[in-house]
Amino acid sequence: MAVARLQAVAELEVHPVYRDNMLVEIKVRVRNIRAGHNLPTSLSNIRQVWLEVTASDRDGNIIMTTGTVDEKGNLPEGVRLFNKDAQGEHFHFVVDPWLVASFARDDTILPRGFRDVHYGLFAEKGVPITLELKLRYRQADQKVAEHILSYLPPDMDLYETYGLNAVPVLPVIDMVVKNVTI
Repeated sequence: MAVARLQAVAELEVHPVYRDNMLVEIKVRVRNIRAGHNLPTSLSNIRQVWLEVTASDRDGNIIMTTGTVDEKGNLPEGVRLFNKDAQGEHFHFVVDPWLVASFARDDTILPRGFRDVHYGLFAEKGVPITLELKLRYRQADQKVAEHILSYLPPDMDLYETYGLNAVPVLPVIDMVVKNVTI
């Protein structure tokens, strides 16, 4: 049920930008079309919503990619996240919810609102480029989940209780998947 709701709240629009008969960038608009709250909501400094974009040429060669989670569950540097950066009492970055005093950055998406993301991508006009776009969600950054797990009581045995030796790679939900050829 929760996954179905996540998959019904947003949509993606793709707008190629041309100058002098050359594709120079792709603008991706992320719209919050059904949630009556910001995306993400609640622990918005921990929850993650981001774009994964892969561009391929007419031969299927990947010419650009961003936002792909690696095998350890980490996102690459510079991925555009739709969330908040929290700060503590002395204006330092914090993730622990009980230490948040305010937010330094808010890139959540308002109800019926949108956020635009621009990607530099160059090709002659008329040369087909195929884009695979995914709006993705997960409960937390992998390192944040591992950090929060460090607060478990010392007498709690993860292996005995859950059969785990470490935090598994957190699941990712595809909220929207869109394939476009421009």
